[in-house]
Formats: sequence, C-alpha cells, structure tokens
Amino acid sequence: AMDGDPLLFSLAGLMLLMVADSGGGKSGVMLALAEAVTACRDAVAFNLDPVGTGVGALGEAITLSACMDDELIQDVLDFLLALCSARARQRARYGWGNKWRVSGQHPAVVVFVDEWPQLSEEAKAKLVRALLLGRKEAVWFEAGSQFGTRDYLGQAIGPKLSARLLGACRRVDVTELLGGGAIAEGYRADLLQAATHTQVNDAGQIYAQGLPGMPNRPIRYQVREVTDAQAARLGADH
Repeated sequence: AMDGDPLLFSLAGLMLLMVADSGGGKSGVMLALAEAVTACRDAVAFNLDPVGTGVGALGEAITLSACMDDELIQDVLDFLLALCSARARQRARYGWGNKWRVSGQHPAVVVFVDEWPQLSEEAKAKLVRALLLGRKEAVWFEAGSQFGTRDYLGQAIGPKLSARLLGACRRVDVTELLGGGAIAEGYRADLLQAATHTQVNDAGQIYAQGLPGMPNRPIRYQVREVTDAQAARLGADH
C-alpha cells in the first residue's frame, strides 16, 4: 500500500479482472501475477491475447499460448470447458468433494487473458462460461481489460468475479465493478493518471476489492511490475 503495508494475496481459486487504461501498468501487473504462477510446482500458466502477446515474455515457463489467432483461442477455451466437465465427473466418481484436489500431478490451470474486449463475440461467450464453471475445477482466470463495462466485456460479468483490480480508468468502470457508492467511499481509480512516453505518472497503482486476506477498503497500492526483460530472465529460471 502507499503507507508501506505489503500487498500479499493468494491466487488459488481466484477469478480476477484488472481494468486499466493503456499506460496504467496492466501488462506489468499481469506479468507479475503470471511469474508467481510459473514458480509453483502445482500450477501451470496459459496465455491468451487476441491482439498482442499477453504474458508471453515469460517464454517457456508458459505452458500454452494462443495469441492473435481467434480460432486457436476458441480451441483453447473449448479445451478448458471440456477440462472443467471432465474434472467435475472425476470429482464425483472418486468422492473428492466440491472442489478439485490440486497437486503436482493434477495442477491448477491459471489462464491469463489480456485485452478481453478484443476477443470475438464467440470467444467472449466461451470465456464467460469458463469463468462460471472453472473455480471448483481449479481452472482459474486472471483477465485484463482497458474497460470494465458490459458493452466491452460482452456480459455484466465483471462485478461477479471474486477479485477486481482497478488502475487508471474511467469513473463508469469504478462504479460498474465496485458499486454505485464506490466513488464516495474513496475508490478513485478514475483520478489515477496513466503513463505517457515521458512520464511514469501513476502506472502500476491500483485499488482492489476481493483479494484474499486483504481488506476491502479504498487503499491505493503500488504494484511491483515485472518488465518484459525481467520476465524473460525469470521465465528461463523456472
């Protein structure tokens, strides 16, 4: 936090959406989250991005990438939906309770999806379905978008996700994702300034709700972003 308290939370079971303008630090935050996943022995990272390379800077530490190819992205989403169904059947068959037992042999699949609004309508629909089915089956999504409203995401799914991070963004994104009273409560992500070519401004600064173990209060955090060069080195180590 800006007062020096650390931002520490687990990604296990988390469905997360980060909304920030271009220059808001979204890419660096997503890389930091993905690097943490690739360091785990019981999780694998998938990377989906319809218009860029997403968290691909982590190189071979990423288990599967589908970027700038709608057909391939939809194939991966179809696979993840089938995986959710298969894991649900296996849980029932072996009496494993109401959630998948994550292990090195049966890892969690953590899917990083950047530029959500740029997905095709078909891919958006599949992503929303996977978001609704994946939590119990250890198929977890960490998504990024420049906008948080339903007209960009395809459905009003944003407020239903367990965790929401907001960097520099529009006022309407704050109220859509955090509720009509969020501005009055002090969640002023709309006042953060994205970076320019010459000024860092408030890049990497976020407000958050729904992070495990962290208070749901309007605290302004500064995230230690990971650059592409750092990601390449870290990915090689993993």
